[in-house]
Amino acid sequence: MIQARDWDARIRFDAFEVDLRSGELFREGQRIPLANQSFLALSALLEQPGEVVSRDALRARLWPDSRVVEFEQGLNAIINRLRDALGDSAGNARFIETLPRRGYRFIGTIRSDTQIDGLTDGLTEVGTLSQVSCGRFEWLRVSVTARWAGE
Repeated sequence: MIQARDWDARIRFDAFEVDLRSGELFREGQRIPLANQSFLALSALLEQPGEVVSRDALRARLWPDSRVVEFEQGLNAIINRLRDALGDSAGNARFIETLPRRGYRFIGTIRSDTQIDGLTDGLTEVGTLSQVSCGRFEWLRVSVTARWAGE
């Protein structure tokens, strides 16, 4: 599960960055206005990338006091606003996949990039260390694109 840590409370995917502490969404550094419930839905999906987040789990997260009058319409509107903010669509999903009558799944690639110390000596390009979370598992992935300065 992805969680806000002291060293990194931002989740990155594609051109987007989500700040879990401030509750903000950015695209290429520009803040994208997002209603609180849409942000809560996004964070629920990002906490379990690649896994189905059930409609019931979203209901509990978005309406914890269970005062929802029109749950279906409300949830659909929230997901549609979130898709609009991400430039996504149900018919051609890049980030949010709909599983009819079951829930939604985040299908984008999540990354948390940090420059690796010491890789810059003699290199013209820098590597990155990425922490990737999927469900209960976390991996560290090293990606290096390098050309020696003499080439």
